[in-house]
Amino acid sequence: MGDEIAQKQTMLDQAVYRLYGLSEQEVLLVQDAIEYNIKPILRKELRASNARAQATTDDIQSYARRMCMQLNGILRYSGQEITSSVISFSGRPLLNACRFTQNDVGSNEMVSVVHLGNINDVIDQMAQNLRTEVADHIYVQRSLRVYEEDGFWIIKGSQKRLWSESAALNDADVVVCEHMDNLEE
Repeated sequence: MGDEIAQKQTMLDQAVYRLYGLSEQEVLLVQDAIEYNIKPILRKELRASNARAQATTDDIQSYARRMCMQLNGILRYSGQEITSSVISFSGRPLLNACRFTQNDVGSNEMVSVVHLGNINDVIDQMAQNLRTEVADHIYVQRSLRVYEEDGFWIIKGSQKRLWSESAALNDADVVVCEHMDNLEE
């Protein structure tokens, strides 16, 4: 019964997306808004679900794949592409990281996973500095972007919502804007 309902819900969702002519990126934004914002409110679990849900390696790989696809649309004109290394840590880290590298088209796998040992002391210090109060008792979790000559790193909290595909779309926009700002200087 539950599978049948889920299947009908998916069919209904797809019909609505087609009705409104949503692009793939817009569909991702809608799906993540429902998953991370609306469903927790309806279940009255907003604090628990968003605060405690940890991103899995699969979540981060989906994020990295989406980020590569977004940026590769621009880079392919110059014979270049972005590939990603998802950094996997032992235990339950407070932060996760992805390294994105610019390469010649077809030279590497789009997303690979690199396992590192426990570096929680450094990560704990970084995690504390990424949380910022924007108003009385209202905090945001910032991302850390480190740019290198041939690529960049994205480091941010380990919450699942920060590593969603819609987060990748937003982060790709920020990376492009920051790159364009540097070209103007």
